[in-house]
Amino acid sequence: MRITDALMRLPGVQTVMDPQVPSRQFLAFRKMGASCFPAVYLDGIMIGNGRGPAEINDILNPMVVAGIEVYRRTGGMPPQYWGTGSSCGVVLIWLRRGG
Repeated sequence: MRITDALMRLPGVQTVMDPQVPSRQFLAFRKMGASCFPAVYLDGIMIGNGRGPAEINDILNPMVVAGIEVYRRTGGMPPQYWGTGSSCGVVLIWLRRGG
């Protein structure tokens, strides 16, 4: 299971294949008939600025993810994530803490 596989079940969420490596998939949102890339944050730190795809499948094991928040619009999005790269939306990924 990949992170993008789990998120594909949400409305407006899709994956885009890497043309050089078709087995790689990137998270994208569907807005007004076109695909765009959301800004992606991992534990509050930006790992994808929305200008291109964030490689979340390459860097995250789904077993260490505690939760994911998906905001396709600024409405409801926490204000600290407004700004650069958020026009397509924002994905917040939170990791499990040892304990």
